[in-house]
Amino acid sequence: MNERESEISKARNQMVVQGNDFIRHARNKLSAQEMDIIYFWISKIKPEDTDFMPFTFTVEEFCNVSGIDSGNGKNYKNIKAAVKSIADKSAWVTVDNGIQHLVR
Repeated sequence: MNERESEISKARNQMVVQGNDFIRHARNKLSAQEMDIIYFWISKIKPEDTDFMPFTFTVEEFCNVSGIDSGNGKNYKNIKAAVKSIADKSAWVTVDNGIQHLVR
């Protein structure tokens, strides 16, 4: 297994833990692909992260981790549309100290 395949395998095996509030509110408001993108983003959070930080990813990276054909123009278009749809939504997130943040 080369380094790229190893990184993809590691990313696919990241554990994502979500609270019941997120499950309850998100399942009716997000498509399956939007949820996959959210899980992908959550998997990028490191234990040492202390704040909401922006990060970037490529459609190819998401496709590789998700097992989607990145060479398919329709997949590329659908993923871009899903990311745009997520960006147009917002949610309240409560952190450990009880403070709520509006996340877009």
